[in-house]
Amino acid sequence: MWRALSSISTASKGEADDETVLKPLEWELKKVKADDKRQKWAEWVRSYAARLAEDKDRDGNGWTEEERVAAMNKVNPKYILRNYLAQNAIEKAEDGDYSEVLKLLEVLQRPYDEQPENGKYTDEPPEWASRRGVCVNSCSS
Repeated sequence: MWRALSSISTASKGEADDETVLKPLEWELKKVKADDKRQKWAEWVRSYAARLAEDKDRDGNGWTEEERVAAMNKVNPKYILRNYLAQNAIEKAEDGDYSEVLKLLEVLQRPYDEQPENGKYTDEPPEWASRRGVCVNSCSS
């Protein structure tokens, strides 16, 4: 969620269409179906975008969009060890295949970097990971 906030542009403050405003948070808000809740989220995003613009313009020499995004992404990891990712690696390792453990280690050594070749590690969790008793989020989520 925190990294997704960097994708919100100051231009969103004037966007009329709620779904367009919510696009940067699409994955995080996938379970929010009620129109009134989506509308409230869209209002919040517009308010957040307005605040970003205000901060940018406060002293006349604020951050550019690119600088803000880079600063936010520098402190909000894209790759986070999730329980289901660890479980998949553990199951393979129990069968003698340590490739997934090594791959996770490689990816998580650079959690803030864009790693397009490793997009599967930011995908939506599998259905089994959201059942009762399985924690999907890490401490940082």
